[in-house]
Amino acid sequence: MKRFFMATTLVAAMFVGGVAYGANPENYDSVTTAPAAADSELPTVSSTPKLSGYVITNFLYKQDAGTSFNVRNVNLSLDGNLGDNFDYKVQLAFAGSPKVSDAYGRVKFNQAFNLQIGQFRTPFTLEGTISPTGLEAFDNSLPISTFWGGRDIGVALYGAFGDNKVAEYSVGVFNGSGTNKADIDKYKDYIGRVIINTPIEGMAVSASFHLGNSEDNGAQVAYNRFAAGFKYDSEGLFARSEYLWGGDDSAKAQGVYGLLGYKINPRIKAFAKYDWVQFETPKGDFVADTNSVTAGMAYHLNNKVFFRFQYQMLKPQGSEKIANNVGAGMTVMF
Repeated sequence: MKRFFMATTLVAAMFVGGVAYGANPENYDSVTTAPAAADSELPTVSSTPKLSGYVITNFLYKQDAGTSFNVRNVNLSLDGNLGDNFDYKVQLAFAGSPKVSDAYGRVKFNQAFNLQIGQFRTPFTLEGTISPTGLEAFDNSLPISTFWGGRDIGVALYGAFGDNKVAEYSVGVFNGSGTNKADIDKYKDYIGRVIINTPIEGMAVSASFHLGNSEDNGAQVAYNRFAAGFKYDSEGLFARSEYLWGGDDSAKAQGVYGLLGYKINPRIKAFAKYDWVQFETPKGDFVADTNSVTAGMAYHLNNKVFFRFQYQMLKPQGSEKIANNVGAGMTVMF
């Protein structure tokens, strides 16, 4: 972690120095620094970073664990543009141990072809790339938590085709080690997603893949994950569902979630969701499954503050007992 911050500080210092040089060449010694030819001068850009963030807190009652007040997320972001073809974002997460969650730059060539470099959410599944401020429930769906690897360090190509962005894609190469970690082996992970916006207004279908490899006692172990789903969003009704499957040489799993909701008015929306995950051995023997039914609603005080309420029935993996959980939370964005 210390090395990462030192490296980030060094890069930032070099970057700021480079911008300062491009913007104010007269500040440098004209005797020791040869003036650049007029046709070779670098474009001058100015940048005023935007500071933003969000805080998510909640109160939970879990049947098997009692009650607890929680600070789920405290995130600060710095983002901006350096010219018309480059933007950047640095996001720090402070809930728990402080860490860098996002740190990337994007080179934007055109609608169809762009490049993202750094640490960011991997482009796997529809729900995996939704911010916690955009989720209907407090947590990701169970299949997403099981299969989606979260953020990683790498490089990705992304873009869209057609006047109305009929097809959107993102595909990249990543360390496969997770947040703020160098590659722990000699293998890379390949992750991608395609979204097709159908002729039905507000409806899109998607397909994702995550092809990875790890090392176990010197041997290469492959693990593959796949997902297919759809989303729909109209003035009132909204829905999202995905089926995920995959595994490695020791076990495999599959899961599905389905969410259906309605926007009662601009301030209030309600939803219901079902989650299911099942694990199996390579021989196809059943291991255990997890089921969850969640219902909730959100009330928006304004476009920056909203409150969430939810009720969940959860049957944990390997248990026949159903736990009843209730929660309320507040999200503040700035």
